[in-house]
Amino acid sequence: MNQFRKLLPDVVAILLFAVISFAYFFPAVTEGRILAQHDAVAGIGAGHEMQKYQERTGERTRWTNSIFGGMPTYQLAPS
Repeated sequence: MNQFRKLLPDVVAILLFAVISFAYFFPAVTEGRILAQHDAVAGIGAGHEMQKYQERTGERTRWTNSIFGGMPTYQLAPS
């Protein structure tokens, strides 16, 4: 019993954080919304130039001019 009494504040804090998190995200979960992830959105935008070049010429480009003033495309979409 003494061990339980010692752990009680930790258990209460964990449960409180879980309840607060659930209440905060409840509207998004029930409405089926998805959080936007910057890395995924940025990756799609970064590959856009490469995709347009392939559609226009039929060849794969190995360099992009849109990121950091130029960057190899194997870092965007390895093949």
